[in-house]
Amino acid sequence: MPIEMKYIGNAIGVLYVAKGTLTGEEIINADQKQMSNTEFLKKKKYSLCDFSQADAIEISNTELIEIAALYKEMISVVGPNVLAIVANQDTISGASKIREVFIETEGVDWHTSIFRTRDEAEVWLKSIVKNLFDIDLTE
Repeated sequence: MPIEMKYIGNAIGVLYVAKGTLTGEEIINADQKQMSNTEFLKKKKYSLCDFSQADAIEISNTELIEIAALYKEMISVVGPNVLAIVANQDTISGASKIREVFIETEGVDWHTSIFRTRDEAEVWLKSIVKNLFDIDLTE
């Protein structure tokens, strides 16, 4: 099932929601769609990836390499950012792989964390976005 994507937080954030089995190809397609919106990327400060309704995340090593290349390209426009990932027991392994891409990709300066609930992720996002960018998130 494709990832649903919407802009949030006065268009400085993006929310991804995945249901069913999430594939690396779907992540790549969603990231490419986001990258095509350069006006948004210039303002973007955070992402919230909600995988709590997904059954599994299936990403090959080749797809992880492609995702890392996309993030590195995105960073040239976006700069420092924040990423919160919400994962359930079935998706924690795949979510961890995605987070590792951010940590290990040279030049990617993003603060990332994985949470069990969306409420926890949103509390963390509000705090860190305020601390890093002095922006109050209202949604």
